[in-house]
Amino acid sequence: MASGRVCAIIGPTSPVGSSSATEDVIIGGSTITERIRVIDFDGTTAEYIDIPIQLVNYNGGGITVSGRISWSTSTTITQQSRIEADIRVLETSDNPTSLYTYTFGGTSVNVTGTIGLSAVFSMNIADEAGMADDVVILLRMRRDPAHVDDNATGDTELWIDSLLVKEQ
Repeated sequence: MASGRVCAIIGPTSPVGSSSATEDVIIGGSTITERIRVIDFDGTTAEYIDIPIQLVNYNGGGITVSGRISWSTSTTITQQSRIEADIRVLETSDNPTSLYTYTFGGTSVNVTGTIGLSAVFSMNIADEAGMADDVVILLRMRRDPAHVDDNATGDTELWIDSLLVKEQ
């Protein structure tokens, strides 16, 4: 029975083998400056990041992944950035070294055109075979600048510490 409650322990990000998004920080303007850890997705090439997640108190029904993004854009008009994700269940009979084809779903987030502002995104990921309490899944995220909705120039930055995973 889905509850809408937080159901995950989020592990450290891991770069993919090629076309990897990069870790970076946003530096605040205070004295002493703040540092916000981000994953920097390019504005012209699809880039990816892997995030291991352990499901806890998971009762099925799929998950909702939400978080915050910001951007560095070269225009002041409102545009969109496309954030997509899929999961791979790692604790089943699936061999993690075998070929797996990701099927991405996502959401398009309005980019206001003002550098430094942020927006919240949310996307649902369906329950997959093997998803259960205490199972580890790999969340693969990407920005897809080739998607028809993604017309934002400049980079999109995923705030690493803003990620939240809830049951649907």
